[in-house]
Amino acid sequence: MSTLSSSLNSCATAAANDLYFPLAGREITAARKLRVIRVLTACFGLVQIAVGIAGQWLQSTVVASVLGIAAFTTGIVLGVFFLGIFTDRVGQRAALVGLVVGLVGMLIVFFATPLAWPWFALVGSLGTFAAGLAASYVWPRGAISAAQ
Repeated sequence: MSTLSSSLNSCATAAANDLYFPLAGREITAARKLRVIRVLTACFGLVQIAVGIAGQWLQSTVVASVLGIAAFTTGIVLGVFFLGIFTDRVGQRAALVGLVVGLVGMLIVFFATPLAWPWFALVGSLGTFAAGLAASYVWPRGAISAAQ
């Protein structure tokens, strides 16, 4: 079999290892694993084809849309990373609050403002960081272990 797109292989392998195999609940043979991954590769290929065809109806270019989505999620992840690197007081609960608030904030920015996608990473990271830091004053780092 010839080599397929690395993104198709990556998506199929991740879906199989993270979702299908753990949920199968029994030992799976190597031949079965190969069949499952081949089917998932075909499914992800069809999804990519559908996205490519649907791209002609977007209001902006496909590249701008993809970069906008990437910047949308990258800013939130970067904000959580900044919480872990630059603060000592932010625990898991406050970081999760920051992540959720950052996600809601980015949804508002994405759908309700004319802000261009290059600003999404900055807005998402600052919003997530600020919300997580503020939440750490309600739930400091030791709050989870102290409550147990």
